[in-house]
Amino acid sequence: MFGLPLTLLSGAVELNSVSIVYVLFPYGLVLFAMGLAIAQEIPRHSTLPLSKSLWWLAGFGFTHSAVEWLVIVQTMPQEHMGFPHSDLLPLLVLSMMVISGLLLVQFGASLLASSIYKAQLVRWIGLLLLPLWLLTLWLTSGGLGFSNEVIQHGTVTARYVFYVPGTVLSALALLSQRGLFKSMGMPQIAHDCTWGAAVFGFKGIVAGLIVPPANFFPASVLNYTSFLATVGLHAAVFRALAAAGITFFVLRVLRQFAAQQRRELQHASHQLKRLSTQVLNAQEEERKRVARELHDDTAQLLSSLLLRLKMLQRAESLDEVLDRSKHLVELATQATEGVRRMAFELRPAALEDLGLPAAIRWYAEELAAPRGLSVNVCSGGLRDRLPAHVELTIYRVVQEALTNVAKHSGARRADVTLEQAHGGVRVLVEDDGCGFDVNELAHSQERGLGLFGMRERVSLLGGALQIDSRIQRGTRITLEIPIAAAAVGGRQ
Repeated sequence: MFGLPLTLLSGAVELNSVSIVYVLFPYGLVLFAMGLAIAQEIPRHSTLPLSKSLWWLAGFGFTHSAVEWLVIVQTMPQEHMGFPHSDLLPLLVLSMMVISGLLLVQFGASLLASSIYKAQLVRWIGLLLLPLWLLTLWLTSGGLGFSNEVIQHGTVTARYVFYVPGTVLSALALLSQRGLFKSMGMPQIAHDCTWGAAVFGFKGIVAGLIVPPANFFPASVLNYTSFLATVGLHAAVFRALAAAGITFFVLRVLRQFAAQQRRELQHASHQLKRLSTQVLNAQEEERKRVARELHDDTAQLLSSLLLRLKMLQRAESLDEVLDRSKHLVELATQATEGVRRMAFELRPAALEDLGLPAAIRWYAEELAAPRGLSVNVCSGGLRDRLPAHVELTIYRVVQEALTNVAKHSGARRADVTLEQAHGGVRVLVEDDGCGFDVNELAHSQERGLGLFGMRERVSLLGGALQIDSRIQRGTRITLEIPIAAAAVGGRQ
C-alpha cells in the first residue's frame, strides 16, 4: 500500500538497509535510554517546575525511539518479517512521529508556562499545531489521501511543524529556568540550563530542519541527501549526539538540584536543632526571670502586705487603722501592677484589645524608659486590623528587634513604622546605633539564633525579613508579609 523508497527512509541512495541499521538503531537506542534515564531520575515529590515537565520529555524519547526502529523494520524484506498488515507501517511511523513531536512541544510549553506567569496560554500550543500540520500537509500534497507522496510530505512537515517549535520552546524554557536557579543561589545549575538550551537549539537544526527530500522548499534544498553529501555523515549521528547531550545536562540539573536540596535540608536540620536548643534555653531563662520577679518583687510586696495586715490587727484606734491602710493600698497597687506587667510580657492583652500599634507603644515605653532610648511608633499607614496570629508574629519580631537595640546597639533613638504597601504589610525598625556585621551575627550563638527565630516566624506567614546594617551607621530591619498570607482587613 505504501511502498516508500529507500531514499526517503535513509536520506541517501548510498545507504542500504544494513547501513540504516547501523545508523538508526544506535540513534533509537540513545533516545530510548534518554527516556528511561529521565523517567528514573524524576523526583516524585519535587516542587521544581522542571521535574513536573520532564515526563513529556521522557515520553518523547520513548516514542521517537520507536519511530527510528520502525523505520528499520520498514526497510526489511516484508515477506520475511512475518508482520500482518506490514503495508501500514509507513502510516504507523508517521503517526508515532506526530505523537513524539507533540510530546516534545508539550515539554517545552509546560515548562515555559510554569516558569513565566504570562505564558500560560503556551500550554495549549499543541492543540494549534496539530490542525496547522494537517493544513500544511494538505497544501503540500494537494489533498489528504493516503499515498506515498502524502506520507513523505507528512514526515517532512511534521518535523517543521512540531520539532522546530518543540526544540525552540524547550530551549526557551530551560533559559527561563536559568534565572530561577540563579535567584536560588545555584549558578552551576543555571550554567547547565544554558548548555541544555544550546543543545536543544542544535537538535532543532539537525532534527527539525534537516528532513527527508521532498519536492517543495526548503526540503528540496536542505535535506538528508544534501547534508550527507556536505558533511559526510548521516543527520541521525548528530541527532544522537544531541539526544545524549540533552540527557547529560538534564540529569546533571536534576542531580545537582537534589544534592543542593540535601545540603540545604541538612543545614536546616542543624539550624532547627540549634533553634530547638535555644528555645529550651529561652524557656528556662524566662522561667527563671518570672521566678526571680515573683520572688524579688511580688513575693516581697505580699510579705510586706501580710506584715502590715498583722500590724493593722494590733491597731488601737481608728486613726491608726486609717493611716496603716494607706500603706496597704500602696503595697497592693504595686503588687497588682507587677503581676499585670508580667502577664502582659507573657501574653500582651493589649494586642487583642487595643491592636498592634498600641501593644508596640506600650512595650517600647516600658523598654525605653529605663535605658534612655526614645522610641517613635508610626502606624498611620496601617489602615486595618490584621489576623491575630499575624499581629502576634509582628509584635514578637518587633519586640526582639527593640530588645536587641536596647541591649546591644547603644542607640539613642529607634523608629517603628507600620504600613500597608505593595500588596502586603510592611514593618520597619530603624535605629541610630553602632550597627554590626550581618554575616558575623548570623554565626553568633545567641543573637544569630535570635535572628534565625525572627526569620522563621516571618517565613511561616510567607513573608521575608531583611536586615541592613553598617558599622557606626545604624540598623534597619524590614519585615514584609504578603497580603494573601496576612488576610488584611479581617480577623481570623
